Amino acid sequence: MVAGQALQLTIPVSGELVSFRGLVVEGEPPLKDASQYKIIGQSVPNPIIAEKVSARTTWVADVKLPGMLHGRVIHPRTLGSKLLAAGKLDRKTYPTARTVVVGNLLGVVAQSEWETIQAARQVASGTRWSDWEGLPGSDGLHQYLREQARWDPVPVTESTHNRGNPRAAFDVAPHVLSCSSELPYHKHAPIGPSMALADVAADGRITVHTHTQNPQFLRSHLALMLGISPTKVIIRTYPGPGHYGRSNGGNAGAEAEAVLLSREVGQPVRLHWMRADDLQWSTQSAPAYADVRIAVDKNGKISAYEADHYGPPMQDDRPIGALLAGLPTIDAPVPNHKNPEPVQGMANFMADGWVYSAVENVAERAHSTWQIGQQQSPLDVGLRDHSMRTPTQFQQNFPREVAISEAASLVGMDALAFRILNTQDRRLKNLLTRLRSESGWQERPSPRPDAKASGSTPQPGRGVSVMFRGNGYWVSACEVSVVPDTGLVSVDRVTVVVDTGVVVNPMQLKRQVQAGALMGVSQAMYEEVSFDKSAVTDSDWISYPILKMGDMPQLNVVLAPDPETTIYGQGSEGANALLPSAIAAAVFDATGKSIRRLPMQPDNVKTMLQS
Repeated sequence: MVAGQALQLTIPVSGELVSFRGLVVEGEPPLKDASQYKIIGQSVPNPIIAEKVSARTTWVADVKLPGMLHGRVIHPRTLGSKLLAAGKLDRKTYPTARTVVVGNLLGVVAQSEWETIQAARQVASGTRWSDWEGLPGSDGLHQYLREQARWDPVPVTESTHNRGNPRAAFDVAPHVLSCSSELPYHKHAPIGPSMALADVAADGRITVHTHTQNPQFLRSHLALMLGISPTKVIIRTYPGPGHYGRSNGGNAGAEAEAVLLSREVGQPVRLHWMRADDLQWSTQSAPAYADVRIAVDKNGKISAYEADHYGPPMQDDRPIGALLAGLPTIDAPVPNHKNPEPVQGMANFMADGWVYSAVENVAERAHSTWQIGQQQSPLDVGLRDHSMRTPTQFQQNFPREVAISEAASLVGMDALAFRILNTQDRRLKNLLTRLRSESGWQERPSPRPDAKASGSTPQPGRGVSVMFRGNGYWVSACEVSVVPDTGLVSVDRVTVVVDTGVVVNPMQLKRQVQAGALMGVSQAMYEEVSFDKSAVTDSDWISYPILKMGDMPQLNVVLAPDPETTIYGQGSEGANALLPSAIAAAVFDATGKSIRRLPMQPDNVKTMLQS
């Protein structure tokens, strides 16, 4: 389109290059009418796939530099332990290895990776850390949130969709559902742990080779940590292990630690986290619980909806290396933070778009508290939270959609028809109608007539859910099989229908939805961060299981953009947060028992079926 042309463009921008949001393009350039698009809307293959499959891609782990050393970090024994004494290193056995200490950051470097790993294990075995306990343990997480956490440090956030007088409607409603839902911590858990190669030159200039989603913001973090100008920091990015959100793929992984090791030894250091480092020291998606009430009139119309959402903040951007070393960082998400972005503060925002526009009385509120363990930790660490795919909306959509399905059952209505009845949104109604045909949905109430909460025979069930995110509408239907006596749930078939407005590349959007849907199945069925009173105890794929290929459901993704819509919706998020509530509704349909807590591992399901 512009080949051979000399372009002189002035593009107005605002913001700071090395800030969280970077530069923002201003202005209102003229746009074509959507009917004139010739390229937008055509499926185009992703050019990077062939490079990866044929092993021509340079991954971040492939990068090597002259004089490079390999590094490993020995993280503290707990999330609040201080270093008392580093273990001894046998230089005869590991002749090129050396120990590096910066505050409470303890590392080992050597000329070969295997020597580094062995030497680090030796040093770790003799290292002494202070004791610390300041966590409730994962088994007591939600009891702690309900009974001990303080929810008053920042004001409650009210939904912009609140209206009417819900309390008055509840007083006269013939049917009222009251329920509570609980969500655990989730890990990003990329297949490959974090890796960074840092080179701190003699003149103080820093070059970091890494896999990051926000290189400019990482520049500012490293500059702040070392008290230098961001102009002295260069970030070179490469493909790396995939994940959604910013956990160990940006400013919360190995980058700051690699820089500090390189500065101390005066050579480039390739720091590769081990699996346990990733699971125990990267950030996680915050836990939550919600209390929901729904009033339904005699005609099946929702007359009032009320929900209170509780959870820690979702955006701790402080690099772990700087925290352990005791060096400067931006503020933690605390009440009086000085961070430039509200999302880096303590408030819990209402992120779940309200779609039930026929409801006249609505009251939704979001409450926040400190990150668990942060106040108690001498390192100011605790369980650090950060955004993961569909952040905050996952924690708010699951309790809402689970409750909506149960409210339909309360009045003997089909869950899909109940949703259509309670919205005036044309696009959502059309999408639910399309879902009905694509999934083969047969109208009837839940639970199914032959639902059973006991027995060894697999019980079939189906459930539905909806979501609105970033100008995009998402709906899903999930079919499951439940063996009540064992608590085993199998997700057999999933249908997702999406209307994101104008679709740029249908092939790529479909792949995004497929991947997100499988991520949602994994979160719903398997994933939960385990921790005791001191530290995260997950260390591998056995202690933190994820979806395996053999457990993947039959997946049908349908792109159904509204022909009258000319706006662009968001297509990379939504599917993972959409499915868990539909799966929970399907288990309810099969057994007649409510599923209001994730994950749906067999022991958890057995407990809920026996309640």
